[in-house]
Amino acid sequence: MATFKANQPVETTDPTVNVDLTEATGLPAGKYRFQLVVTDSDGIASDPVVAEVTVRDLRKPTAKLTVPTSPVDFGQSIKLDGTGSTSPRAGRTLKYRWTLLG
Repeated sequence: MATFKANQPVETTDPTVNVDLTEATGLPAGKYRFQLVVTDSDGIASDPVVAEVTVRDLRKPTAKLTVPTSPVDFGQSIKLDGTGSTSPRAGRTLKYRWTLLG
């Protein structure tokens, strides 16, 4: 088990690592971005890749917003999709509030 702190790399020789997401480890519910850089035996490093993980708070709903991943031409419309949003309490109806931020 590795201990993760913001902006402090953790090096392993194993291609997988477990991350405990708890108050005790300082990683409560929220969004986290993890970066991976792989270095070979010649010391040559890969370009970094970044992945985002959303850790749900089991007391409140979690919003998930999916948008187009490629550039969109002017004059076209885009679809904002919140269907991946969830509530930890079964049977609850979600209401969606959309805002264009300036």
